[in-house]
Amino acid sequence: MQCQHVSPLMNRDSHVHSALKIRSDKGTSFWQCFSTIPFIHHHHLLHRNSTMSQAKFDTAVKIVQSLPKDGPVKPTQDDQLIFYKYYKQATIGDCNTSRPGILDFVGKAKWDAWDSVKGTSKEDAMTEYVKAFKELLEKTNNEESKKYIAEIDAA
Repeated sequence: MQCQHVSPLMNRDSHVHSALKIRSDKGTSFWQCFSTIPFIHHHHLLHRNSTMSQAKFDTAVKIVQSLPKDGPVKPTQDDQLIFYKYYKQATIGDCNTSRPGILDFVGKAKWDAWDSVKGTSKEDAMTEYVKAFKELLEKTNNEESKKYIAEIDAA
């Protein structure tokens, strides 16, 4: 008798089966399934995770853009550049403009920030944006920031 291990096999129920093809000395063969585990379709997980990231990102962007200048959550200029670079990377991709002139200090700072994340994927940029904003909210640690964190987490 000869055994040939074949793995994995997937059935219609999305389960993976490890199987042995057994060939008898008389030349007949049959399959013997000996274990089964659920199979997770990775592309479904990726789509679900990117959808969740998109919702959290959209919520964080909406909150950041609506923060009052004199409100309890006050992003520094460095925070604002972090939000800017990840927003641009997530929504446009790699920096696609030329660097502003020598006297445009704000424009150069924004361009340099955006260009510093060149090659970052849309999903990673969205994740970093949300992460940076939540870190700012956690540092602020007041009722307003807790409300914003709950809103992002619920998205």
